[in-house]
Amino acid sequence: MNNMPELKIGVVAVSRDCFPESLSVTRRANLMKAYTENYGQEGIYECPVCVENEIHMRAALADIREAGCNALVVYLGNFGPESSETLLIKEFEGPAMVVAAGSSRRMGGENKLTAFLDGVPVLARTLLALDGASLVDEIVVAVREEDLVATADLCKIYAVTKPVKIVRGGATRLESVRAALLECRESAAFLAVHDGARPLAEPELIDRVVALAHRTNAAAPAVPVKDTVKLVREDGVVERTL
Repeated sequence: MNNMPELKIGVVAVSRDCFPESLSVTRRANLMKAYTENYGQEGIYECPVCVENEIHMRAALADIREAGCNALVVYLGNFGPESSETLLIKEFEGPAMVVAAGSSRRMGGENKLTAFLDGVPVLARTLLALDGASLVDEIVVAVREEDLVATADLCKIYAVTKPVKIVRGGATRLESVRAALLECRESAAFLAVHDGARPLAEPELIDRVVALAHRTNAAAPAVPVKDTVKLVREDGVVERTL
């Protein structure tokens, strides 16, 4: 007696408008290539729609339904789910798996936080920027469990002077941020969230953002866009380059 269900898995890639879509599309293609080389093409379907917003989500949902998929894999890469991806999982009628654990594969397997940038580890540069910001009183770092000791060593080696708490992060960026927030002191007036793998933010920029948050209750930095930006109509057709 065979009581194993017959699955047809739909693989959907998601992206953000601040990243090139080709990055997620290439990852999806590599995932499909690796799978089919080992297990064949039966029982799996590559959705051609890359989800960046709710319009894309609706198109992807219709596509995987038409293809007869009864299970879903959402490939996130290095960031946590946002509203459109969460809605896709909610409205899909069947089991869904969210693949969110980053392994620094683009870095050749090297942990990008401990990789050296001009002789200094990336995370150390980030910590020193926060340490040099006059409006930051305390630093809470969420890292993988295996990096807890190494992160503490970085703080000592590079003489971070402000109080630092190091906590175990979660499976997604959202969970890691939550873990760090729960360790902040209760008297904190504002909480600044920064990606440890973004080491080029200067203390002055951090102070400007925090100061603006004091005036407006929330603030985020922005820099001029360097990538090509396309204006796309609701039907998905590119209208013009901005």
